[in-house]
Amino acid sequence: MSGSGRQVVISGIGLVTALGEGPEANWKALVAGESGIGPIEAYDPSPLQTRLGGEIADFDATKYATKRQLRTVNRGDRLAMAAARIALDDAGLAHKQSGGDELGYRTGLYLGGNKSLGRMEQLIEELKVIRRPDGTADLEHLARHGDVIMPPLFFVEGLPAGAVFTISQTYGIRGSSTFFAGYADAGATAIGRAMRAVRRGDADVALAGGYDDATSWWSMTLLDRLGILTTRNERGQQAYRPYDRDRSGGLPGRARRCWCWRRSRRRWRAGPGSTPRSPVTVPGTTGARRRRRTPRAAGSPGRCGVRWRTPGCRPATWATSPRTGRGPGWAT
Repeated sequence: MSGSGRQVVISGIGLVTALGEGPEANWKALVAGESGIGPIEAYDPSPLQTRLGGEIADFDATKYATKRQLRTVNRGDRLAMAAARIALDDAGLAHKQSGGDELGYRTGLYLGGNKSLGRMEQLIEELKVIRRPDGTADLEHLARHGDVIMPPLFFVEGLPAGAVFTISQTYGIRGSSTFFAGYADAGATAIGRAMRAVRRGDADVALAGGYDDATSWWSMTLLDRLGILTTRNERGQQAYRPYDRDRSGGLPGRARRCWCWRRSRRRWRAGPGSTPRSPVTVPGTTGARRRRRTPRAAGSPGRCGVRWRTPGCRPATWATSPRTGRGPGWAT
């Protein structure tokens, strides 16, 4: 990218989804037409209207974090830590966990998610002692013995930006670190901000992405009451197809996506030996300015319109990644 900033490339991708861990596993599953949707099995979903989702089965967080770290994070944060490690390894960056040094002050971290609470399962188990025979809560007992009943790390586990701290501490990321709270938009916002940080020279490397634990019983209870999820449980994987005319709602899924942005010292060209995964221009994100198109000459087809354009950016086109020989990728 020339003009107002430096060219930015995606050098690593980290994915942890219902289809598998890592970009290779996910790509193979997508090409094979596999689906990660199925009945929820982590808990009893019978009280819910929607009993389907994209659960991540057999996920082992100990491959990506120490037992001490896992005591202070919830499942969503664990997915974030896993995807971050996969993205760094995919980018070929040496880090503390691979025997290298800290990533340092020129590396930033930008994450987005909808985390609101810590691990509720442990809290509910501990609170059973204040339940009276008639089902009501003995709040006086809780007041007297709350320091013993409440899990000591519950509030630490529930910190929204907990994954930002844990990941930056694990890999020695000492540059700008930001957490964006939200739902589907939060991860996209984090990725766009990370790209701009590298382009403007605030960082040379940025780790960015979004994560959630949307099929947990807490998230499912909230979404189920909103009436935005499909109730066609009997259709299994066919319950939600985005382009079906008769679709009745969406389906949630656990996932974590992480990209590793890097500064490119030369313009990328397709061909053997190209290491960056893909160069990117992202028009229309934060900081774009509004411009009007020049009116067409009288009698010419079309009409005046409004577009969003980032100074110095050119429109991007769909391309295939030169490193892997597969799409999707972005190329200017």
